[in-house]
Amino acid sequence: MSVLVGKLVSLGLDDLAIKEVRILKRRLEALDGSKRITGSKGPTATASQSLPELLDFGKAQFTGARLGLVITTQLQILRLITSSRKPRQAEAALPLLITTHPSSPTRLLLLAAKESKGLKQAEKITRQLQTLSEILLSLTPSVSPADDALAAEGRLSVTPEVAIQLQTLALHSRFLWWGIAAHQGDLSKDIFDPFLRCLLSFARRSQSDAPEKYRTSASVTKDLMTLLRDCSDSQPLGLKSLLAGIYRFLGSFAKEANLLSEAIEWTEAYQKMLDIKVDSEARRCSAIARMVSLKLRMIPFNPKDEGLLLTLLEELERPFKGESTEIDDLLVEVSQARKSAMAVLSQCRIASASNATNELPDGLRQMCESLVFLCPRLAIRYLGNPPCVTSPTKDIVRYEQRRAFISKPALSSIDSLLFIARKLFAEGRVSWDLVDSKLQDCLLLLNRLELSGSDTTTCEGSSSSSYHVRVSNLYYSLYLDMRQTPEVTKDSQQLRVLRRSIDSVRTRPREERKAALLPTKLERMAVFCKTTGRYDELLNTLSSLRDELIDNGCLSAVAEMASFRPAKVVWTEGTGAAVLGRTIQSLLRVQIKYSSSVSGACLVQSSWSEEETGAVLELQLDVLSKQASDSPATHPLLCVAARKLLAVYDRKRFPLRRIQVLLRLLLLDEENFEEIIQDVIAELRSTSMTKLIVEGTRDERLAEYLEHVRTMASSMIELRQDKPSIGVLKEGLGTWSAIRKRCADLMALERQVDDVPDLITHLRAITDYLEMKGFATARVAVLQLIVDISELHSDKSNPDELVLSYIHLGLQWLQLGYSGKAGLALDKAKTYSQENGVTAFAFLQLHISYSQYLLTIGSLDKM
Repeated sequence: MSVLVGKLVSLGLDDLAIKEVRILKRRLEALDGSKRITGSKGPTATASQSLPELLDFGKAQFTGARLGLVITTQLQILRLITSSRKPRQAEAALPLLITTHPSSPTRLLLLAAKESKGLKQAEKITRQLQTLSEILLSLTPSVSPADDALAAEGRLSVTPEVAIQLQTLALHSRFLWWGIAAHQGDLSKDIFDPFLRCLLSFARRSQSDAPEKYRTSASVTKDLMTLLRDCSDSQPLGLKSLLAGIYRFLGSFAKEANLLSEAIEWTEAYQKMLDIKVDSEARRCSAIARMVSLKLRMIPFNPKDEGLLLTLLEELERPFKGESTEIDDLLVEVSQARKSAMAVLSQCRIASASNATNELPDGLRQMCESLVFLCPRLAIRYLGNPPCVTSPTKDIVRYEQRRAFISKPALSSIDSLLFIARKLFAEGRVSWDLVDSKLQDCLLLLNRLELSGSDTTTCEGSSSSSYHVRVSNLYYSLYLDMRQTPEVTKDSQQLRVLRRSIDSVRTRPREERKAALLPTKLERMAVFCKTTGRYDELLNTLSSLRDELIDNGCLSAVAEMASFRPAKVVWTEGTGAAVLGRTIQSLLRVQIKYSSSVSGACLVQSSWSEEETGAVLELQLDVLSKQASDSPATHPLLCVAARKLLAVYDRKRFPLRRIQVLLRLLLLDEENFEEIIQDVIAELRSTSMTKLIVEGTRDERLAEYLEHVRTMASSMIELRQDKPSIGVLKEGLGTWSAIRKRCADLMALERQVDDVPDLITHLRAITDYLEMKGFATARVAVLQLIVDISELHSDKSNPDELVLSYIHLGLQWLQLGYSGKAGLALDKAKTYSQENGVTAFAFLQLHISYSQYLLTIGSLDKM
């Protein structure tokens, strides 16, 4: 029957073979005196048994030929399980295959080997053990990474936990038949090397939690390690390396399971397997780094750990020597040690805050901090210099591989360094030079991780911008701290820190520069340079600040707003526009005061649009106009700005803005700018204000100011005549009065008058002319208009202006004999001055005017 079953199995007739196996097992059990079948229960039970259950012969004692039949039957059953391709049957058979089971095939084979008397019988048992080993391996999926997907499919493969146990049993059986056959097998090549590969596949495929994975791995390893006691003393040279790999692997599992004691034991065993003559420095240093990471996680801290950590620091200062994979492993272990050091430093901080008695020794704390500071430099050494364009392809590929490998731990090391640096500097336990060198390492590492500007997300992910920004902000925090103690830090050192903060993000993308508040830092830098008299650097800083604000879109926003708002207003709308306006003015003043060639100073850039160029030139024209009388050096620059501005604002595209610029130039000192003013007068006289049209031009959105600009141009040109026409001036006054009546508040007035203070100044010039010519009645109308406009503008102007306007109006009424209206005007001036307060000059003018009024009406008792 046994031969028949063998033939059926070899022919693939599994169903018939299973039927015969069940009959055969029933008869074999019937032959055993200790286990007899009674009644009909025996055959029925045997017929219903599954293939795994057929392997179980209980505790029956078989000897001789019957023992051989049982072993052969078990091997046939295992072949049937293999051919059935049902993983669940193999999993169910595992408890019956382990050597502790009374009827396991391995146990029975060893029993048969003891009973064997001849060479032929020993050879047969050897073949059966070898066959058992091969069958057990065939029950498991391949250990190749290419078969990981197949091994993960539960319907096609046994679970990784069952697979590793079957593979261990198979290797154990292989070792046993070596002993029976006196075969000199290679223990490292044929036993432990396959076992290590089986462990690696188990690590990849198992979905169990870390403690369960460790327990399974440790159990099968300890079972296999019993073979070392049975082998001879002469072990292959490669065996130590394999054992080291196994111990290292188990230490990793124990560490993941947070079983620190077991992890330390396996790591110590791993270190003992390393040979200074065979293993590289990188591999031995990696073992030290792993031990450090484990020891630092043990609580309480052992003072002896300081020596281990010191050894690691000394080893890391030496050059890397070893294979690329060993160096990769070293960097991983150092990263783990850094994380443990950070955990220790965090616990130390908490312990100090709570006045705990178990504090970290100073030496150990300092070495933990040194390890954190060392990691970015290690990453830089690992990466090396970026390959150039002409480098061989293999060098470029290798650099990219190293960059992809080190990116995540490198960025984590930067996180740790920034945290420790900020903490130590705040506590005053570290020098500025040390912090600066470490932060520069961080910046260099970040640049190495970015081989190209477009490859940022590859190495840093979505948070790449945060690191440069955080480094910059840390520098800025150090600068602010230094400012609090100016007696300790020199100006040059503060400037260096601030410059570092700016340089950290100067070349970064716009979003990062904006997140780092680069304009604020540049503005602070400019103030510092001005205070310390560094005018060359001040000029460069202001230029950088201007360019940065323009790149952020501030100038574009100003140019857009200038298409429907007055030029002077747009530079005060919004923080960015105000800062840009101040920067341009400061830059211009520095150029005027300290530049050797003012006329050659660059006012605008060719990359700007016409609207942007015009807005900047208008601002510069205002600044230069105010300084023209005090600084003759500004005259050439003002002429250049005026010509460029008029070239931008041509008559067809910017008619309204061109007229506004001409009117502004008309206010210049005629003695110094005679040529410009003559050209302006000629153009204004040749331009028909009534035919000035803005529809269809770029000034179309400024149409609300057209009426005011026309009136202003006509009155200014008329005042420049030898004999100005009062009728023309009255016509203009009528227009402005109508505009004032239509406006209920200042906001409405500013939508029709581009510069309210400028209009008030112009109206006062008209009053002076009318007073000179003796047109008192017309002058009253102008003064009343000034008062009406000043009432709306009083919130934004000096309180003196409205009070003086009322005083002038009251005196004019008094001169014409209208004492009642004069008294009302002076009373309003007095009331407003009492409510808002005025300067001593305005207060004195009010009292003098009121005294004149009382003298005129004869109320001497009120004086």
